[in-house]
Amino acid sequence: MEQFDEHLLAPVYLEFYQVLGAKAVQLVHDNYGGNTVSFPDHYNDREKAAAYVREHATEKAQTLSQETGYNIRTIRKWKKTSD
Repeated sequence: MEQFDEHLLAPVYLEFYQVLGAKAVQLVHDNYGGNTVSFPDHYNDREKAAAYVREHATEKAQTLSQETGYNIRTIRKWKKTSD
């Protein structure tokens, strides 16, 4: 594994290095170096979360919001489409 000098790392790699360690920096660089990567705002996939809400439409919107990470307004919209 390559040794890293923290003072020379680009900001994004420095953050990965400080939070996750040298191995993570190496993996990220090897797999994604040179690419632009954006991370979604939510952990859960929107379509899968919507399907989950429709399957559990009888549960409270607040509970489903906490489970999926989407706001209550979005949950209520998805619940309406399940009718």
